[in-house]
Amino acid sequence: MPTTTAPDRLVRRSTDTSSPGQSKTLPAASLTGVHERREGRLREGGDRDTIVFTIRAARHVADLTAQMRIDALWRAKGDPDEARWMLDRLAADLRTTRRALIASMDPSWWESAGIDDIAGVYQLAHAWSRDHPDIALMEQRLLATIEARFGVTLTSS
Repeated sequence: MPTTTAPDRLVRRSTDTSSPGQSKTLPAASLTGVHERREGRLREGGDRDTIVFTIRAARHVADLTAQMRIDALWRAKGDPDEARWMLDRLAADLRTTRRALIASMDPSWWESAGIDDIAGVYQLAHAWSRDHPDIALMEQRLLATIEARFGVTLTSS
């Protein structure tokens, strides 16, 4: 069982073998333990219940993630090294989120995106959207695309 510092516990499970500087973003539906494995990509207009449920799960996990970041920053406040590490980590996560959202704006991304891909990008966007207006705008655009492609109604609140 690897030894971890407090911020590592936010991202890695004790059985995770990735290095401390790397995080593994898990799809929201996989985190809830209810996602069925599907082959191929989702059909536009199909799988409505699945996409709605998965986006709701991603939203919930994103809210928990945002709160964990806040809590970790408060805990790190007394230790300059840990605070610096945490801020570097958050900056890297923010860059990853922006890259993922920009990639999802390309129509060709949607041709190969599965439910885990869509939920993962939404989860990243929602976790950062409260504090970053550019990400909030991209989150709204992502939701509009999901609604149009799958014929569902989603709310971002």
